[in-house]
Amino acid sequence: MKLITKTLEDRFNEIGDQSESLDPIIVAKFFNPCGSQTWYASEYDQQTEVCFGYVTGMDFDEWGTFSIQELEALKL
Repeated sequence: MKLITKTLEDRFNEIGDQSESLDPIIVAKFFNPCGSQTWYASEYDQQTEVCFGYVTGMDFDEWGTFSIQELEALKL
């Protein structure tokens, strides 16, 4: 399943770099319908297809990067 649409890509481009923001805007939310994991994306790099954002529901919650290709490849 394709997670990043043209509309979503445009929205990420509109908001741009938020690395210096104390209160970043969450542009997209991806979740595991069979589990507790949720990925909140605040930035997206079109070249690498990697998002930066907040991840919850794993061993511990944290800000970091995650691959859209890996999320799309999950078999649930």
